[in-house]
Parts: sequence; structure tokens; C-alpha cells
Amino acid sequence: MALTPTAKMAIIISCCVVGAAAIVTPTTLVLLNNNNSDTINFTLLFNAGIMIETEEVRIYVDPYDLPYSTYSSLPADIILITHPHGDHYDESTINFIRTDDTLIVCPENMSGIVVPYDAMRVNPLDNFVHMGINITAYYMYTEAPEGYTPSHPPEANWTSYIIDVGGFTF
Repeated sequence: MALTPTAKMAIIISCCVVGAAAIVTPTTLVLLNNNNSDTINFTLLFNAGIMIETEEVRIYVDPYDLPYSTYSSLPADIILITHPHGDHYDESTINFIRTDDTLIVCPENMSGIVVPYDAMRVNPLDNFVHMGINITAYYMYTEAPEGYTPSHPPEANWTSYIIDVGGFTF
């Protein structure tokens, strides 16, 4: 049975309303809670990296191939590394964003790779607090179609991170 023009229009309008709500609701929540002391800024970096900034702390997750001219003046308080692939663990970038006080966190099984740094090694479900930020290491793996090898296998025991900053969890 074919849809009538009215039914088609109703479906299109419904999709637009749902799509708009998906954008407006989180934005509104951030704006309603947005006074200068509670602002959290997210900057997408290359590949899967992100920089998270509050007034008190700057966190990098998988900083990779960052331009020195831009990021050398934005030192890290915390660097979280998910796994040893070259597009997630970039020693040259870490060298210019870290300070003597930077906490570097990586999966336990990267201990032989992250030798130049005094890194905290974690396993999935480990939890710690640093500078008032609650961070939980979590599982990070991908699955592959039958007959293919996953690029991030579960047995690698690599980590993603759940970060709680000022009541916001991401």
C-alpha cells in the first residue's frame, strides 16, 4: 500500500521535529548550566583525539599529530591513551604538550611502549581521581565480520575512558 501525500508529509515533519529535538535538547542543557565556572570545552583533534578543557584542567585523549604552533601553548594536565596504534599514541605530540606535572594514563599492556614516561597503567574498570576529575577505564574493542581479524580485539585489553567533570559524564 502506497503512502498518501499527507502521510508522507507527516513522516517528514515528524523526522524534522525529532532531529531538531536531538540537537536542541543537549544544547539547551549546556546553555542552562553554562556559567563561566562550569563551562566544559571539547575540541576535536586529529583521528579520534579530543581535548577537554575546564577552568581548572586540560585533558587530552589520544593526542595525535598536533601542530606544535597551536598546541605547545596548551599544556596537558592529563593525557589518556587508549591503545598503542600510531594514530592514538604519538610520542612526539606527547613530548610537547606534557609538563613535569602531567599525568599520563595508558593501558597496562602498554608498559613496554610508554617507557619514556612515568605513566599510570590501567585495566578496564580501574577507577581513579586526579585534580578532582573522576576517570574510569573501560573496555575498548571492535568486532570484525566473520573471517576477518578485528583491529582492536577484546583480548588486547585496551581502554576507553569514562570521564566525570563537575557532574557531567562523557
